[in-house]
Amino acid sequence: MFGWVKARGAGMFVVGVAVAGCGAEDAGSAPPTIASSAPAPTKAPVVDGVLPSGADKQGWLDPGARCLDGERPVLLIGATRSSKEKFAVCERADATRVLRAAAPSLRAQPFEAPFFTYTANSQQFLNGDGMKIDLSKATVTVTDDPQNPRYIVGFVVEAYWSVIY
Repeated sequence: MFGWVKARGAGMFVVGVAVAGCGAEDAGSAPPTIASSAPAPTKAPVVDGVLPSGADKQGWLDPGARCLDGERPVLLIGATRSSKEKFAVCERADATRVLRAAAPSLRAQPFEAPFFTYTANSQQFLNGDGMKIDLSKATVTVTDDPQNPRYIVGFVVEAYWSVIY
């Protein structure tokens, strides 16, 4: 048997699963074997565009939207010209992602939010207080914000940069 499966909410893929020895005639034989056909990365990731003005290899120059040592930026988003919102998605050595944001219209202080899930065209992060941040190439949408419970906040993206594997 062979299949492709995406684990919902975990952001992980099981890339090809081959299972042998599943019939009753194999009773008492070795347990089924599972083999991954995931290819090993062979080259450095390609970037989607040039780093935006105000960013470097660690993210935005704004300290609230910047990756820490040992992390690398995989997505940088800046909102419209009239706002100061900056969002940096940072990937740790263990491949987990965290959002680091300087978004004064949402919170007075910079904040971070752990990865929540992928959608068809975005990544979502869930802040500890329940605020959900959805990052796509065109907009940043904020929902379930306990500090603004009646509103869905949306920012039009002006600056967008991502790593493509």
